[in-house]
Amino acid sequence: MSKNGLTKGQLEIIVEAVLKEQQKQDNKKKEHKKDWRLRNTKMLLKNYHLLQKHCNEITEDLEAFEEVIFDPEELNLRSLMKYKAKTKKMLDYFDNSWGSYQSYCKNRGSVYSRRCDVLYKLYISPNEFTKIKIAELYNMDERTVRRDEKKALEELSVFLFGIDSLSDLEQLIL
Repeated sequence: MSKNGLTKGQLEIIVEAVLKEQQKQDNKKKEHKKDWRLRNTKMLLKNYHLLQKHCNEITEDLEAFEEVIFDPEELNLRSLMKYKAKTKKMLDYFDNSWGSYQSYCKNRGSVYSRRCDVLYKLYISPNEFTKIKIAELYNMDERTVRRDEKKALEELSVFLFGIDSLSDLEQLIL
């Protein structure tokens, strides 16, 4: 028996239980991080048109407002322009990444092009498309549209977030 009244066996059981719980928590954190990237990609796509409208009213001299330091005591035009500048830069980055993704898909073949087109029709196109309507256009099942959307979101996440979007590097090797 140890000083605290527990046997060596009891201590080993406690340590093992603590280590298992820690491993569970670590796994949850990894999954949450992966979900965050995909959720951010989908959120960007879902709000693409709103972000564009937000940026459309930015004046040509936007760069003049980029370095303004936000003073919480004084919410003014300069600080608001700073937020618009950040949004514009983020949207420009997304548009560049989207263009790269489109080129990648075009060069990979019809399945990749279809996936890219599914994302375009669902989120970016000025016309509204439902998954059912897309399935009819491609003469395929709606579940295929959902699988294409999911796979395309994962691929686009790599273009947006780079290596950080890959949840398991071992899968790349296998």
